[in-house]
Amino acid sequence: YMGMIKCKQFLMTYLSEVRSTDVTNGYKEDIDTALLKLYAESNHESLLDLLVSENFCLLSDSAAWLEKHKKFFALGLLYHSNGQDAAALQLWIQIVNGEIQDSTRTDLYDYIVDFLTSCSDHELVWKYAEWILEHNEEVGVYIFTKRPLEDQEKNSFNQDDVIKCLKK
Repeated sequence: YMGMIKCKQFLMTYLSEVRSTDVTNGYKEDIDTALLKLYAESNHESLLDLLVSENFCLLSDSAAWLEKHKKFFALGLLYHSNGQDAAALQLWIQIVNGEIQDSTRTDLYDYIVDFLTSCSDHELVWKYAEWILEHNEEVGVYIFTKRPLEDQEKNSFNQDDVIKCLKK
């Protein structure tokens, strides 16, 4: 058993070192997916680093593995890195609501607010605005008031709509 742990630790170290070299051309998906699986299985803190950096993890394979190991916050990051922000948000909101258990981030609500504040998909912002505001109005209002500068300049959120939403 100890030998197996040592082998896996060696493999993690080796793969994390070679993933940034030219040797990996053509094998990026295999390497990143293997790393994700090893990190998830061993509760390694590098799992989140891998997912917030540019990665080539295979979505279906990796998602199933993260679910199996109950790494739901990480699964949300995987969805986000694959352009599936709606799926990521749905998962994170289930965690905050206590529907699924994952204690990776105790500040997950604030993380979701930050995420929506910088989210360019306005439909998504509106979809979760009510939930955000019901949860904590003072912090939740940031999804409208702390938009990125280019959003503010475009005045991309209709003020009347925002006020209507806040009055609910």
